[in-house]
Amino acid sequence: AGGSISNTYATGGVKGEGGNAGGLVGSNKTGATIADSYATGDVSGSTAVGELVGNNSGTITNSYWNLELGQTGVGEGSVGGAQGLTAEKMLVSSNFNNFTFTATPGAAGWVVVNANGSLQTAASDVAAATSPMLASEYSTTIYDGHQLQLMVMALGADYELSNDINLSATSNGSDVWGGITQPAPSGFIPVGKTNTTAFTGNFNGKGYAIKKLNISRTDNYVGLFGYASGSNISNVAIVNYLDVNNPDVKEKVMGDNYVGALVGYADSNSSISYSYTDNFVAGYQTYVRQRGDDIGGLVGYNGGTVRNSASSGIAYGGNYVGGLVGYNAGTINNSYSKTNTNARVGRVQTGGGTGGSGGLAGYSTGTVSNSYAMGNVIKRGSVPPGGLVGCVKYYKDNGNCVLSGSVNRGYWDIDTSGTTKSNRGHGLSDAQMKQQNSYSGWDFNS
Repeated sequence: AGGSISNTYATGGVKGEGGNAGGLVGSNKTGATIADSYATGDVSGSTAVGELVGNNSGTITNSYWNLELGQTGVGEGSVGGAQGLTAEKMLVSSNFNNFTFTATPGAAGWVVVNANGSLQTAASDVAAATSPMLASEYSTTIYDGHQLQLMVMALGADYELSNDINLSATSNGSDVWGGITQPAPSGFIPVGKTNTTAFTGNFNGKGYAIKKLNISRTDNYVGLFGYASGSNISNVAIVNYLDVNNPDVKEKVMGDNYVGALVGYADSNSSISYSYTDNFVAGYQTYVRQRGDDIGGLVGYNGGTVRNSASSGIAYGGNYVGGLVGYNAGTINNSYSKTNTNARVGRVQTGGGTGGSGGLAGYSTGTVSNSYAMGNVIKRGSVPPGGLVGCVKYYKDNGNCVLSGSVNRGYWDIDTSGTTKSNRGHGLSDAQMKQQNSYSGWDFNS
């Protein structure tokens, strides 16, 4: 008698040296059954090669493969209930006949995530942002990218990482992130997308790194966490090991407004600490309409507290572009940035205002203390860049730079930043930045 496989899926590629190579099963013997399953990996071999099953003499029901990877679902034997779907149809839950879909974390059944972070039902007939995952994969202790994505199932829970996580699949259209609606939205779906569907739990990275994160969208609130409310997010690195001399990389974090690699928008009750990012963060509309506000290497908009954190890489946007934080209305303490920033609007609009770029913060109405910036700061138009904190200009003030917020013991490198100006703070030469006695009032002992 054969065995049975049900409610399973495989997304990895298979390369067979001989025969019977299948994306899900190599050989399904007489008496064996495969039901309610699918495969999306690329498969190769010499004989009996199928995107779902290599050789089948058993029973297959309600199981699927990606037609765009191969037209042959079953290499040899009966096709039975195997069905090929296009890449787009693989993202529509109603195409998976007999699959049970659930919104309950850890339950039996399947989960499909929409672009806005909501979950599809069995009757959904539009393309989502992921192909099906199993709800049983959900865990508050996170070991892989699927579990990271499934945080959308419980936005108020407390999570922690158990190891480094590689999310390279979010940039190449493989695994569960189909990416069929390029250029956007594609990649990882931000956890918490608006103030009404915010992430309200806590997240502790335990010192581990999330690598190769890719998010490409045209809407607001974009980051690993799109919108955080009352959350404590700590001890995590978001890294793409970006070479600033070669920014043409696959992995980017891109959205319209409120974009940061870690958090797009953090409200006044949120806290971010002991975290680091190295990414290319950009406003999508900057490329097409000279827009894209509140763009930061770590956080797009900070209304709460950022402390003991750092960033490097590139931040590219329209207004309020900061190396660490795009727009700071809260507190930044004991932090630094080496991110290169570029604000592409930077010109005063009649009846309104505009903001530039800053090495640490694009603009700040809050407090900055015991922090520094070393990244190159670029602006376009009449708004001067700020080595530490950027400037804002208003038409009603005749285009004068308006100072706001407070900076206590904040510094920037006038050589690496390319500017001697800042909305508060103290400029130091590159040589002075490397001398401990330049940082008056800092505690280097605790």
